[in-house]
Amino acid sequence: MKLFPDVSNFVKKNQERNAEPKSSMHSLELVITVVIFFLIGRLIDSSFDTTPIFTIVFGVVGVVGSFLSAYYRYILTSKKLDADKAWSAEKVRIAAPIETESTDELIVPKGYGQDD
Repeated sequence: MKLFPDVSNFVKKNQERNAEPKSSMHSLELVITVVIFFLIGRLIDSSFDTTPIFTIVFGVVGVVGSFLSAYYRYILTSKKLDADKAWSAEKVRIAAPIETESTDELIVPKGYGQDD
């Protein structure tokens, strides 16, 4: 009887998944971009003593920019991954054979009522 379950497969899958830090860096990029733009807008608002118009504008620019960056990164990654797939290869079309007009004649062997 085992007291602890075998978690070696689980640990191995997590190590493989976490070995490449790109996914965590992209999520961090989404957050950092919005925060930086928000802070820039806040700094401009405090410098010019205005209402939070620059904070809102720069915050929206940061959100839109980070999501556009993620979208275009996704499209580029999808194109790279699909480049080697079977469905992305150029298909060579072969024309269907053209049927020639044939005569459908009944061929009856000798002795089966033909000479009657």
